[in-house]
Amino acid sequence: MADYLPQLIAITTCMSHYVPPVPPGEIYSQGFWHAVLAAILYFSGSVILTINMVGYFKGHYPQQFDLDDDQRTLILQTMMFFFWMAGGAGIFCAIEDWTFANALYYADVVSITPSWTPPHDFIYFYP
Repeated sequence: MADYLPQLIAITTCMSHYVPPVPPGEIYSQGFWHAVLAAILYFSGSVILTINMVGYFKGHYPQQFDLDDDQRTLILQTMMFFFWMAGGAGIFCAIEDWTFANALYYADVVSITPSWTPPHDFIYFYP
């Protein structure tokens, strides 16, 4: 993500300078500002993780983890959710002849979006 941030800033700056929205009919939409906020948050997260990884490689953190039961449960739940998503995507790949990326996106949307109906007529195996 860090490689794309300068490009995102340059594109956003150029677009707002050379082709700005013309009021009152054109504005920067809510989706635009959500994308800008998402880019900032992803970049901030990648910087924090990079700093953490550098600290680990330099030996500032111990080689063992002293996890309590809540932390172990969170790790287990996260891994099980990943396997659930990957399994559902594999089923969609086989049934619908989709790519794994499209099937994973669909499995994620179907599992976390309430009352979302599938756009295709097929046997619905996945929650």
